[in-house]
Amino acid sequence: MADKAADYERAASAVREHVRKFERALNAVRRTHRGRPVDEVRQALVIAVGQEGLRSADDVLTDAARLISTEADS
Repeated sequence: MADKAADYERAASAVREHVRKFERALNAVRRTHRGRPVDEVRQALVIAVGQEGLRSADDVLTDAARLISTEADS
């Protein structure tokens, strides 16, 4: 039972780290590309996510790009 708990904690820690990196990439692109064309935002996301050492599904990046593209500058 202790092995399963340790495995779960390792997996949960890895997921938290992945989310932290992905959020950092999203926020960086949001700061620089908010309101820009979707294709431009998506390319910036591909670069930012890659710089974090991550890969993401095309659909996820496209959806995120659409959201960032439609945000107004604040």
